[in-house]
Amino acid sequence: MKKKHHPGSNQKTLCGHEATKQEYLQMLKGHPVTCITCRKLIKAEEEKEALVIEETNNLTNQQHA
Repeated sequence: MKKKHHPGSNQKTLCGHEATKQEYLQMLKGHPVTCITCRKLIKAEEEKEALVIEETNNLTNQQHA
């Protein structure tokens, strides 16, 4: 079974594989991602965003105190 990747930039997958234009457009439509590396990168990015939001909220609360 072929792995399903998350789209990255410049017609590449998030994990760095090159994709044809047709493959890249298919990724943009959305589908369940089965590539383990892409899934780990997505999870790491989500955790990073959550930390940034938490830090921003903490700084805002400190400034208003």
